[in-house]
Amino acid sequence: MGKLKLSATISPLGSTVYTTTWA
Repeated sequence: MGKLKLSATISPLGSTVYTTTWA
């Protein structure tokens, strides 16, 4: 079991990319 981490990053194209990782 772990915690689901949501990360939001701004791509060079100007769009927002959301990524989820188990930490």
